[in-house]
Amino acid sequence: MKSIAFFDFDGTLTEKDAFWAFLRHSISTFKLIFGTLILSPILGLYFLKIISNDKAKEIVFVWFFKGMKEVDFLNTCEGFCKTIIPTLLRKEAIEKFTWHKNQGHTVVIVSANFDLILQEWCSQMRVELISTKLLAKDGYIEKFASNNCHGEEKVIRINEKFDLGNYTDIYAYGDSKGDLPMLKLANHPFYRSF
Repeated sequence: MKSIAFFDFDGTLTEKDAFWAFLRHSISTFKLIFGTLILSPILGLYFLKIISNDKAKEIVFVWFFKGMKEVDFLNTCEGFCKTIIPTLLRKEAIEKFTWHKNQGHTVVIVSANFDLILQEWCSQMRVELISTKLLAKDGYIEKFASNNCHGEEKVIRINEKFDLGNYTDIYAYGDSKGDLPMLKLANHPFYRSF
């Protein structure tokens, strides 16, 4: 019998959104405030549901990071994984996450956050990662290289990587509407509960 556990990251394993924590970690206070003011119309359209989560997130990401050297971005991500992520983690969630690992279950982080931001942490934890992919070109960060891994995209990406018919027990943990399609894949779904 094989078991697999899918965990959303932001708000499920963490107390708050790691992307905004990453922005605060990697961007100067001045640039963050200035960028937030410049991007406020986009954020307003997102909160009014006029533009999608996917589009708003990509616009924000591109504004802050497009043109940054890939090596500098990766160094920033590594520092974030080592110093900031541990301060964001929810104790009860990490206990459940660790329980699955100790049971020998396949454990997978499925996140709308970015692969380059989370891959170091997932590597340290020895778990798999499915997330929004970033594109670097000629050594510089560009834009999204995949659809935002949110909502139905989580299901698409999971099914691309795993044949769920091979698993007897499928666990899924999430905290938002964007996780509900993933939770429907599971025979052990957990929504905002540990």
